[in-house]
Amino acid sequence: MLPWINSTYFQDLVESFTNGILIVNTRGEAYVANMQAAQILGIAQKECVSRTWEELFQGIENKEEFSQFMRRAVEVDCCNLTLQARFERTDGTLLYLNISSSPLTEHRKRFGIMILLHDVTHIYQMHQREKAILEERNIIQRQRLESLNNLSTAIAHQLRNPMMTIGGFANLLLRRSDPDSPDNEMLHGILEASKRLEEIVTAVTGYTGLHSTDMQEIRIGEVVRCACEETDIQLREQNRPMQWEKDVEEASVWADRELLKRALQEIFTNSLESISNGDGRIHLEGRRNDDHYNLKVLDNGKGIAPEILPYVRDPFFTTKAVGVGMGLSNAERIIKEHQGTLHIQRGSDRGTEVSIRLPLTK
Repeated sequence: MLPWINSTYFQDLVESFTNGILIVNTRGEAYVANMQAAQILGIAQKECVSRTWEELFQGIENKEEFSQFMRRAVEVDCCNLTLQARFERTDGTLLYLNISSSPLTEHRKRFGIMILLHDVTHIYQMHQREKAILEERNIIQRQRLESLNNLSTAIAHQLRNPMMTIGGFANLLLRRSDPDSPDNEMLHGILEASKRLEEIVTAVTGYTGLHSTDMQEIRIGEVVRCACEETDIQLREQNRPMQWEKDVEEASVWADRELLKRALQEIFTNSLESISNGDGRIHLEGRRNDDHYNLKVLDNGKGIAPEILPYVRDPFFTTKAVGVGMGLSNAERIIKEHQGTLHIQRGSDRGTEVSIRLPLTK
């Protein structure tokens, strides 16, 4: 043991640390312990000295892992070996510790190991509280979503039968009536209203049935390409030219291929409805970002008015005279099924920007 370790200067230095400090010799016996280390271990400071690390850390949860850590600290000339461990003091208090070690040498000869103890119990408890809050919110959200699904399905089922009856009788009366009858206009109105109800019922059942059933590792670029190609087919049928600008980095995501493709098509359709004929352009940009993939869809349409932007993802919200207004709602529902997020904002110049964030495969 070096003389300076017993000096007042060294003792004051050790006590100035806010974390616990232990110094053990190469035989594993402690000969320095500051007050913070004694408080963490739940042992009187003077009783820490001359005890072995096995005795000091009797309350460690995974003793074998800790033994391997200490043996490596003694045998390997490496600084900042770290270990996270759960530790129970003799009074029953449960702590979560970050433990690190560094060799002490002089003239290339090792004379001890310094062990740094950092009590991170408060951080762990905070994370647990946040996790519990998020889990509770997720449970509540799932329960609400399930209740909404059940309610929507029940209402759709109850509406479908009378709707078909009304439409059927109106169509029958229309065929039987005189072509010049003044009642024909009203009968046509009833038929149009019943068709409108049928569209709403179909949209509700489709929305509640959006569940991923075939999750697998897929290439995001391939899904984007297929969604663009199928949208092109619709555009050719409508004789509408469209310019695609693609800058999509390839990556793998865990997804239901058909469901994710549908989400993209819903977004593309929403963009097309805001673009004047003849000058359509959609820019696609995809990039990896840590453990997620970000895909942006930017169109050159007229954009979304700021006053309605907060509502565009709400089910049945639409500014069109004809339409159900479920496109972006369906897209967001699908992205959430993939543990992702969907964000909509006005483009920096014009048009609308839709940002999708999906987790990458591990």
